[in-house]
Amino acid sequence: MVGAELDEWINSKKHIDSNGCWIWDLSQSHGYGIVRIDGKMVGVHQYMLEQKIGRKLVVGEVTRHVCPDVPNRKCHNPSHLEIGLQRDNVRDTVDAGRQSKGERHSTLLGTSKLTKEQILEIRSQRGVKSGKQLASEYGVSTAQISRIQLNQQWSHVHQ
Repeated sequence: MVGAELDEWINSKKHIDSNGCWIWDLSQSHGYGIVRIDGKMVGVHQYMLEQKIGRKLVVGEVTRHVCPDVPNRKCHNPSHLEIGLQRDNVRDTVDAGRQSKGERHSTLLGTSKLTKEQILEIRSQRGVKSGKQLASEYGVSTAQISRIQLNQQWSHVHQ
């Protein structure tokens, strides 16, 4: 499908929420609606923005969700989409409280081995136990222990 046929199909697959967001409930990747166009997976929101502006996004440009209240990744309403830069997207993510950090990072990506409580315990053991002991105890590297104790990582966690 391409052109008007694709546009019609996309428009038939939405429901509209109380913010006026056009919600995509079909295939998704990382919470964003996706569709196959010419054999390539494309974000529905990106496709809709490109239709709105009449051109493809260029290198460095991204699609920003500017939905009322809070940005919604599933939204593909062209009036809720605008061109931005990656730094704009990062700022939007932080402003919306969706950045991945701490235990949330673990939940989303499955990469963090530590909890908030363990971070506080590691910090309390500075000068009591060696980095090597703590690293062995918590199953992380001594470098990780050092970064935690110096507040270079998990800096959002406070007692």
